Amino acid sequence: MSKIKGNNGLLNRLTLMGFCIGFIFPLIAYLFDFYFKGIDVSFSNVWYLHTKNYFLFVVDLVPIFAALIIRKYGGKYLLIKREYSQAIEKNDQNNDRLNRYIVNLSNGNLNEVDIDGEDSLSSALLSLKNSILDKEKEEKIQKEKDDQRRWEVQGFADFSEVIRNNSNDISTLLSTLISNLVKYVDCNQGGIYLLNDEGDKYFELKGSYAFGRNKFCNKTTPWGEGLIGSCAIEKKKIYIKKVPDSYIEITSGLGQANPKVLLLMPMIANDKVVGVIEIASFNEMADYQIEFVSKIAEILATSIANVKINGITSTLLEESRQQHEVMLAQEEEMRQNLEELQATQEEMARQSENFISFTNSVNHTLIRADFSRSGHLIYGNTKFITKLGYEDSFELEDKHISTFLNKNDREWFETVWDGLSRGGKHFEGYMKLQTKQGEDLWTISTYTCVRNNDGSIDKILFLGIDNTEQKNQSIDFEGKMKAVSKVNLLAEFTAAGETITANDKFLTSFNQSNDSFAESTVFKLFPDNTGINIDKAWDDVINEMSVEGMINTHDADNNEHWIHGFFTYVKDLNNTISKIVFVGIDVTKEKQMEIAADEQNKLLAVQQQKLMNSEEELKRRLKIAKQEIKNQYQEMEVKSLRYMKLTENTLDSIVVFNVEKGVIEHCNSNFCKLSGYEKEAIEGKNVSSLFFDTEVDKNNFLQDLIDNKKRKTVGKYHQFGLKKVDGSSFEVKAYATEMKIAKEISCTLFIQSVQ
Repeated sequence: MSKIKGNNGLLNRLTLMGFCIGFIFPLIAYLFDFYFKGIDVSFSNVWYLHTKNYFLFVVDLVPIFAALIIRKYGGKYLLIKREYSQAIEKNDQNNDRLNRYIVNLSNGNLNEVDIDGEDSLSSALLSLKNSILDKEKEEKIQKEKDDQRRWEVQGFADFSEVIRNNSNDISTLLSTLISNLVKYVDCNQGGIYLLNDEGDKYFELKGSYAFGRNKFCNKTTPWGEGLIGSCAIEKKKIYIKKVPDSYIEITSGLGQANPKVLLLMPMIANDKVVGVIEIASFNEMADYQIEFVSKIAEILATSIANVKINGITSTLLEESRQQHEVMLAQEEEMRQNLEELQATQEEMARQSENFISFTNSVNHTLIRADFSRSGHLIYGNTKFITKLGYEDSFELEDKHISTFLNKNDREWFETVWDGLSRGGKHFEGYMKLQTKQGEDLWTISTYTCVRNNDGSIDKILFLGIDNTEQKNQSIDFEGKMKAVSKVNLLAEFTAAGETITANDKFLTSFNQSNDSFAESTVFKLFPDNTGINIDKAWDDVINEMSVEGMINTHDADNNEHWIHGFFTYVKDLNNTISKIVFVGIDVTKEKQMEIAADEQNKLLAVQQQKLMNSEEELKRRLKIAKQEIKNQYQEMEVKSLRYMKLTENTLDSIVVFNVEKGVIEHCNSNFCKLSGYEKEAIEGKNVSSLFFDTEVDKNNFLQDLIDNKKRKTVGKYHQFGLKKVDGSSFEVKAYATEMKIAKEISCTLFIQSVQ
């Protein structure tokens, strides 16, 4: 009530104020009229002005209109103000209630938080409560993922260190890596098989940890055979949760027992299988553990491939250097021979009296032939006839020179011959002739015009040296260098460090064009920030020491490259260094993985502090879990021994085989005595090997038994002939039972002799 009275008083004051403000307008109007009309200010003159200007009567009503307007809209304003005050009071009550809610929420008392409001803020806070509960669940899941990621990153770092420290010795590398890998993934046994593809391909066990096999304890496995062969052919992992009996036995403190799971992971590099990792365990492996083994297999495959490439590259370089030195010696010898020939030819022109003795000497040492200006053969010495595969000179009579040329060389040689036939300059160089049999004969050739006394051309003399063997070696050398160039980065420099040539891989990785490379030097291409001290390295290599190191560079797209390269030298005939060769292998992928692992370690170090508070609790739970697993293993071993003793103590002969594969998994000693088979010889064979084909054709029970797609006839005796180890037959009666474990079905035959 007091608020309403107060509002009415305020409204009256506002009305009066409006009237006063409105009164100002008539007063101003009167003053303007008095001023402009020059009339004195007085009440009588006011009336006078009204008589002259009727509009002033309207102006007189302005104060009343102003008071009415203020009265009308001021009331609405006061009503809105009153409603706003009530809303603020209600909002304060809500804020007090929500404040209590937020305090409980911030203190973590989520169970004591209760809101019955229906406004949007209450709904939002209630949603916040649910979000916090969901967030706690997500943090728990994320913590598990972080633990797995930290475990994986730490593993990559450790195994990268193992690979880096043992990259020069594959045997030590594989033994160390499989030992650490089996322990790291908490398994029991493992081995690494490397593919030997020289001749018949087979896998050879190169590294193992806690490896103990019985029947299948082979050091080698042929390509495509067994689980290892299947894994390599399919290029996919094989994860078996029911390992075949007698495939592997794990030796532990509790004795020998079959593993629960078996993992085979192919090692693939450049889409080629280089080996297989085999891991066996009593425990089932988690997906992240299997994925970790897959990535380690990929890294190991790449490292093994690089080691092999390094070995091949070193061998090729050494062979290339030796061949190059031999070629230099041969080329020098050929050059000297050509110089001697040219000198001899010039001497022939000056001293014709010694021509006959010179001709005989040439015929004994060089390939020689005389051609007419038209290109037809006039004479060919014995070496010319035999080298080109002809039997005598009659076969060569009047043949054109194009007959002896490779068809690819005839077009360009026509220009050379045209110049010679006109008396032009002699020709010398490498030429490829063609024998009668169509084979190539490489020669170092010279064609010279023999002139008459009057200066006219009498004939054209051909002299040549057989260079086929050296040319084939040169082609082989070029092929090997092309192979090295396709796989690796290759560049050549002078002993002073000036550039000679480089392949596309080198130019791309070092962000060089052909022009910029030609203008550069080795000291500009390998500055100190690339990771190798080029000044020291160059001093070593020109002192005949090969240098190896890691180099960091960027290509034109600013992509980072890590190059594992080395410098070596090539000598000339004078036993001095003619050039320096750089060969590099791009190891960017491995280096990036190493850097990523380091970065992950730094991130994990930040989170490690948060995990320390729960570490003790995790250790306690882990200890309890290990004890439970140990108890389960003991129980499984007791059951396994009980089953084995049960089959051995029964009077029946027992054979157990896998229905889908048809492979015999187990037989007892009674069956071995009855059939004459050794236990190790029969287990692993197909069950059909126990029956004669004639028996199978007439016995529906046996037909269903060996057909993996049909259900077996169980619980009923059937009589048939069984095959002994010596091939003889004996009558038995037997019935079958089926048992399904996981996704595999086993069939057990209970056999009794009727003789």
